[in-house]
Amino acid sequence: MSLHHFFLALRRQGFAAPGSNHAGTTSREATALQVAIVTDATASLPPAWIRDWKVTVLPVPVQFGQETFLDGVDPVEAFYRRIEAGERPTTSTPAPGAFLERYKALAAAGARAIISIHVMASKSAVFQSARMAGEMLPEVPVYPVDSGSVTMGLGLLVRAAARWARAGLSAREIAQRLHAAAERVRVLVAIPDLTFLRRSGRVSLGQALVAGLLSVKPLLEVHRGAIEVVDRVRAWPRALDRLVERVQERLARGVGELAVVHTATPAVAEDLARRLAGLFPALAEGILVTEAGAGLASHVGPGAVAVCLLEPPAAG
Repeated sequence: MSLHHFFLALRRQGFAAPGSNHAGTTSREATALQVAIVTDATASLPPAWIRDWKVTVLPVPVQFGQETFLDGVDPVEAFYRRIEAGERPTTSTPAPGAFLERYKALAAAGARAIISIHVMASKSAVFQSARMAGEMLPEVPVYPVDSGSVTMGLGLLVRAAARWARAGLSAREIAQRLHAAAERVRVLVAIPDLTFLRRSGRVSLGQALVAGLLSVKPLLEVHRGAIEVVDRVRAWPRALDRLVERVQERLARGVGELAVVHTATPAVAEDLARRLAGLFPALAEGILVTEAGAGLASHVGPGAVAVCLLEPPAAG
C-alpha cells in the first residue's frame, strides 16, 4: 500500500490531524500535548482511551493477498467475514514514512518530544519502523520504546505514558519509566483452536502439538518479548480456569492493573472479567473488557481471550 492510499484511508475514517481539536484543553492537557504519545493499532486501545488521553494510533496493515485491510481503521467485523469465507490473513508493517508523516504533524501541532511505544520488537518490525522514522525527524526528539508485549499489555503501558505526560514528566523520564514498567507487564492468552497459531509460526508449539494434537488448548504467556506455552489442556472450560489461576499466581503479592481482551467472543470475555472482579474486588470497577483488532486475531483466530496484567512495583 502506498503512503498516499494509506493516508486517504485515514481521512475516510475521520482521522484528524494531531492538534486539530485542541481548543478548550486544560493547562494540564496542554502540558501533556507537549509530549505526544504514539502507538500502533495492535494495542487494542478503546476509542475512549484514544480520545481522552490524546494518543496517536498508527494503523497496522493486514494483507489478504494483494488487498490491504487496515487494523485500527477498517471494521473488525469485515475481517472476520473474510476469514470465515476461507481467506488467509498475513500481518504487515507500517512503513517508516507513515510514522514520519505522523511525527511531523505532531511536531507542527506543538509537540516538543514524542514517545512512540509499540508491539514487541521480537515478533514484529513495527518498532524498527518507528525507530527509523524517529531518526529521520530533525524537529523534535523521538523516544521509541519496545513494550515487549502485545494487545492491552502494550495498551496499559500507553495509558501509563499518557498519565505521566499529563503529570508533567519529561519525555526522557517517561521513556525510563516505561522501560521499567515493561518488566512488569504480562499477557496470558487462552486459545481454543490452534489453526491460526500454527499458520502464523510466531510461537514454537512443540513437537506434540505440531504433530496434530489440535484439540489441545494452549495457554500462552507473553513477557519481556518472549512467548511461552505455559500450559496445555484438553477442555476449553479448563483452559479458562487455568487462565484465572495463573492470574491469581501473578498477582499474589499485590493488585496491579487488569484488562481482558477477546477476539470475537465478548460473552466469554465478560464472564472472565466478572470472575476476576470477584477475586480482586479492588479492581472490580477498573477491569476493562475490549476486543482485539485484526492484527492479533490474524495469529490466534476468533474465540481467544487474554488477560493483560501490569503488576505492581516491588515494595521498597
